[in-house]
Amino acid sequence: MSAQLRTRREAREHRTATRLRSLLTAAVATTVAVAPWSERAVAPLMALVCVFAGVVVLFERHVHVPMTLRACALVPIGQTLTLPFAPDLPWSWRLVAMSWMGWICALGVAQLDARRRAWMLVAVSASAAVVALGSLADLGALSSHEGGGVINGRLQGPLAQPNEFGSLMQMALPFVLLTTFAAWAPRDGRIRARTWRVTSVVGLAGVVAALVFSLSRGAWIGTLVTLTLVALVRPAARRGLLTFGLALVLVGALAAAAGGSFVSAVGARFDSLTSPTRSASDERPAIWAYAGELVDGRPFTGVGVGGLPVTAGDATFGMTNVAPLHAHSIVLTALAEGGLLALATLSVLLVVGVRVLARMNTRGAPVVEVAAAAALAGAFVHGVIDFPWRAPALTATTWLLVGLLPVGVTRSRRSSTKGNP
Repeated sequence: MSAQLRTRREAREHRTATRLRSLLTAAVATTVAVAPWSERAVAPLMALVCVFAGVVVLFERHVHVPMTLRACALVPIGQTLTLPFAPDLPWSWRLVAMSWMGWICALGVAQLDARRRAWMLVAVSASAAVVALGSLADLGALSSHEGGGVINGRLQGPLAQPNEFGSLMQMALPFVLLTTFAAWAPRDGRIRARTWRVTSVVGLAGVVAALVFSLSRGAWIGTLVTLTLVALVRPAARRGLLTFGLALVLVGALAAAAGGSFVSAVGARFDSLTSPTRSASDERPAIWAYAGELVDGRPFTGVGVGGLPVTAGDATFGMTNVAPLHAHSIVLTALAEGGLLALATLSVLLVVGVRVLARMNTRGAPVVEVAAAAALAGAFVHGVIDFPWRAPALTATTWLLVGLLPVGVTRSRRSSTKGNP
């Protein structure tokens, strides 16, 4: 009798664990889908993910904290330590709270089993495709000025700035690309459903077009890094990447032959890559110089998380009289607001990132892990010349992708029972 009761209890616990993980997965997928469209909804959705993550951990009486998340915990910890130096405490508290919620969200994603993590590949791809295709409908005329340094009519979609939109598309591209490769891969001697193949190609074309017409040079450079890492870490994707590259060259050649304002504006933007700050109205050199002054003034403590726009006040930057939200560089922003502690955190994250990529290259990682690692690496390179992650949608997306990085084997007292997912 006792054995039967134990079996029933285990079966009941298994059903409950399955439902809780499914609810957590649904909350994560909803956050990914809604975040680009509604800035106000990001924090509540992240809080919901945190709640489900906590329930899963408490029910299973086990929490798996992979190496990447241990290193990333230094971000909210370091930001919390800068609060005593923050000139605008409510604003700083908000940023710190978002970081802590982001880290807990990543921790929740890390608790998911392989099957549910794999579904995140489709969730991110579908969300990005919808955002991209919906945004392309608003594409208007483009006009180039100052040698491509200034472009009017850039695509920004539902986000506040074209660079933010470009960053979102850059992070989504490896997910959409690898989903497309999976749709066209043979399976059991058959090709997958035609509807999925067509849908994946349309989504990929939409994301690529949105990335191009965002005219974000930092996102373009990050995309090159992303695609290179996919090719290095996942050899099975190289043939697909070659086909993808040839298709881009062909489309680009046909567009160049057709000409038009769109092509000339994009071409001018590409030409400006050799001298990205030659525009007379570019604010970044002045912002970089100001951030350097803050670093010289407080090299150890910084001005507190979120303190740069407050200390800048109404200083003139370039052609505007608006204080910058960040230093347009992840390195300068970290140094100006967090001092040497933030620099040490960045150094640790770089070392851990390189180690993760090296291990993925040797052992062969799941597709979703490759996509997340490549996306975050490209986003970091973009962040060297910009800092779009103050946008709530990008903050949430970045942390959720951190949770998709390699986690190893997740086992718990409850999930180790026979038949558990």
